[in-house]
Amino acid sequence: MERVVIVGVGEALERAPESLADVSSPMDLMEAASKAALTDSGATGLESAIDSIALVRTFSDSGAALKSPFGDPADPPLTLAARLGLNVQSAVYSPVGGQSPQQLVNEFAGKIARGECSGVLISGAEALANQKALRRAKETADWREKRPEGAATQTDDRRGRPGETLDYEQLANSMTSIPSMYTVFDHARRKRLGLSREEYAQECAKLFAPFSKVAKEHPNAMFPAAFDEDGITDVTGKNPSITDLYTRAMVAKDGVNQGGAIIMLSENAALKLGIAQDRLVYPLAGASAAEHTIPYREDLGTSAAMKAAYDGVFDAAKITMDDVACMDIYSCFPIAVFAACEALG
Repeated sequence: MERVVIVGVGEALERAPESLADVSSPMDLMEAASKAALTDSGATGLESAIDSIALVRTFSDSGAALKSPFGDPADPPLTLAARLGLNVQSAVYSPVGGQSPQQLVNEFAGKIARGECSGVLISGAEALANQKALRRAKETADWREKRPEGAATQTDDRRGRPGETLDYEQLANSMTSIPSMYTVFDHARRKRLGLSREEYAQECAKLFAPFSKVAKEHPNAMFPAAFDEDGITDVTGKNPSITDLYTRAMVAKDGVNQGGAIIMLSENAALKLGIAQDRLVYPLAGASAAEHTIPYREDLGTSAAMKAAYDGVFDAAKITMDDVACMDIYSCFPIAVFAACEALG
């Protein structure tokens, strides 16, 4: 088995520009983040070691109702590969879901370890802030791109089938709003804990206030502002109610212009490129699990899939929570973090 190493990471940010003439598309931001990752490695000729590319599906390519009015590339993974001058034999476009970035890292780390590919670039981006700004100004843009000519690789497009993420019973009961779904999960946990709506909202604020302080200091934060607990729970013009439990400050922000990228190789390939040993990051283990659709979960206020994934990855890495100094937990809504904390004990 090959040892897997992370050799480069990159981020891209575009805050609201003064002019809308040259605003970035999601693909532009993926390109910027990917170039930053290539530069981060410090290696010359890294492109030649990357034979695979994988992209996280964009918001506008996740459903007919979400389509960008400015269009999308016909084949996003191969479009990015062509922009970067990568000659790839494998291309993946992920299914919908916040687990996709980590899931792609897990999948391709396994492929590199087994010798099935030599290196991968994984990227994703959103430009919804630009999209909204253009629409407000009644301006237009063309974010479409044809499939690169002569591309021999066929992209593995994992769009998914109806019913995999939205169960038909959810549709029949009008449970199609993502904030509303997560609110139901949080209410299930609230009821189990015996808290009032106001008490539980305060718990959400206690959870997220420290997150906002960390985010404020990040150079690539789209909204670098810290909130105290009252700033999260108090309903104001800038912090309206989103559901009967959530305020705007409790939910994920879709109006961002941000991109990210990561490059992984085998250790041997990295050392052959002359990348310094002290710049290599060694992933220990990964685990993935799929949750049942909402009507078939035993308890809406917990996550059996998180518990299975966390137990699996700690067991594989042969460590415990006592060995962990820092954690990055997906935090689209309060319940996502509460459920993770409970799954971790």
